[in-house]
Amino acid sequence: MSAPNPRPPPLASFELDGYRLDVAHYLNADYSDVSVASAELPAVNEWINEKLQAYVEMLHITRAELAEAEATAYFTLRKGAFADDYGGKQTEESLKHAVALDPEVKKLVRSEAVLSAWCGRLRGVQSSLSMKLDLVRSSEATRRKVFDETSS
Repeated sequence: MSAPNPRPPPLASFELDGYRLDVAHYLNADYSDVSVASAELPAVNEWINEKLQAYVEMLHITRAELAEAEATAYFTLRKGAFADDYGGKQTEESLKHAVALDPEVKKLVRSEAVLSAWCGRLRGVQSSLSMKLDLVRSSEATRRKVFDETSS
């Protein structure tokens, strides 16, 4: 068994709308002054919130487009494309599989997965930044209390 690494693992930065966010910079920063953290972290968190809103909107739109594409593929297959493309017995189960193979459906399923993952990632980063600010505030409050007790 190896000894634990005293340093946190490297965190990947990411780019959204042309801006590269270095999450590690904010999460690993030594905020000795709560005012710096209070200025930086909420602003970054709100920027992430703006991006999250856009991604949630795109996710909902993609889900609607996916439902439309699935319906279109289903009815196209029911009208005879199933026999032309797949042959065999046309059952509801075989139609379900054929709909999943439709190129537009496949593209939208993948888009939905990517958008859903980004929404989760952005929510996680927001949570991490909020926790960091809470820890900085708590540390500041502890330092003040200790200072007040020792100076009395």
